[in-house]
Amino acid sequence: MWLRRYTGTLLPKQIAGSSTVVLNWELLHAMLGDDGDVSSELPTWELVLAAARHLSVTQGEFRLSQLISEVQLIDPARDRGTIQPVVQGMTANAGKGPPSPCGEPLTRVDHGVYRMSGATGGTLTTSG
Repeated sequence: MWLRRYTGTLLPKQIAGSSTVVLNWELLHAMLGDDGDVSSELPTWELVLAAARHLSVTQGEFRLSQLISEVQLIDPARDRGTIQPVVQGMTANAGKGPPSPCGEPLTRVDHGVYRMSGATGGTLTTSG
C-alpha cells in the first residue's frame, strides 16, 4: 500500500513474531534521498508518517522540530509551513489541521512533544 516504489518493494518491514511495522529508514533514504524526484512526488503526510514511525521506534516520544527535520532529510524543499499543518491534522488531540488520509496516528503528549498513538516507550523530559 504505502511507499511502494521502483521494484514494488514495501519499505516498511514486519518484525518477526509481531504485528508492528518498522520503517527501514536507510532503505527509504537510499531510494528517495538522492535526487529528490520521487520524494517530491510523495504527499507530505506520507513523509510525516514515515518520519514519525522512525522516531517512534528509535526514541519513543519526539519533538515537532525533530519530526520536521526528519521529513526535511528526505525532501529538503518541504518547509515547516507545509509540514506543521499536516502534523496537526494527523494528531488526535490537536487543534484544526487538514484531514489526513492516514487518519490521526499521532498523539500530542506535551507542548511540541508527540508519539505514535498507542505507542509506549521513551519519554522526553520537557522543561518549563
